[in-house]
Amino acid sequence: MSIEALFLNGVYSAILDDIWNVQRTDPERTLFIQPYSPSPIKALEDAPSTPDDPVWLYLSTTDDLDTVSYNAEIVGWEDKTLMSRERIAEVRATIKEYQPSENGLYLRLEDGRVPVNLLHVRFLMKLREPFSVTELIKESDRKPLSPNRRTPGGWSYVQRRSGQLGSA
Repeated sequence: MSIEALFLNGVYSAILDDIWNVQRTDPERTLFIQPYSPSPIKALEDAPSTPDDPVWLYLSTTDDLDTVSYNAEIVGWEDKTLMSRERIAEVRATIKEYQPSENGLYLRLEDGRVPVNLLHVRFLMKLREPFSVTELIKESDRKPLSPNRRTPGGWSYVQRRSGQLGSA
């Protein structure tokens, strides 16, 4: 399954701010977002994005679940459970240097779940004009995302209602 865009619901603002602070001066620096889910993002697992064929990413924050306030390009995906020790050390070093709010590479959560997804992102943008999640249309049923979000977490494969994938 090839997707145009992915929406992540409720990422911590501090993590996005760390990435944005690095990428606004070094936009091609690839950094990481770690959804907590133990389920792989199947479309990225089946057809991983690349720097030459990125997938657009829309993000809301935990403080404002109903509004898309960041976007980026996903330029890679990894299953954290299959990473070598060397790769784990490499990712940890990058996170430590550039994403201090992330507090490391999460290989097991406090509740015992094992988060699988490691998204490689570049060109993160803090939107000057955030927009309602209702502007994103779910691929699954062609309906807008609900604005009645109460808890963070999860993702949806989406398209932008206006037909444009870029920032507002």
